[in-house]
Amino acid sequence: MLQNLVYKPLASDVEVTAQLSALPQPEILFNYVGHMVLPPGQASLTLARESLGGLSSGQNNLPFRLYLAAQVFGAELQMEWTYSSRLYCSKTVEMLAQNYLEVLRRLKTVVAR
Repeated sequence: MLQNLVYKPLASDVEVTAQLSALPQPEILFNYVGHMVLPPGQASLTLARESLGGLSSGQNNLPFRLYLAAQVFGAELQMEWTYSSRLYCSKTVEMLAQNYLEVLRRLKTVVAR
């Protein structure tokens, strides 16, 4: 019965917190922001095509080696790749992004079957 369901945040579970703390820190953060759909009658609104700019100052140390933010607008997936130029050259990240795009294209064809 649902009345017996108890919500217990993971942060308050000492055992789970200890297990998670013992794991190596991730080097990549993938953040799926969500799916944006304009309500009917709002079709005249459009999203800006230009970038927001950097999400943090270039002087800040990033907590992850690579930060991927993904969102879907209508039927279009948009991704922003954030990285330190001290760790990666732009060609390396562009190659990773192209490989990721190719995997997504292959996945799309498999799912469409």
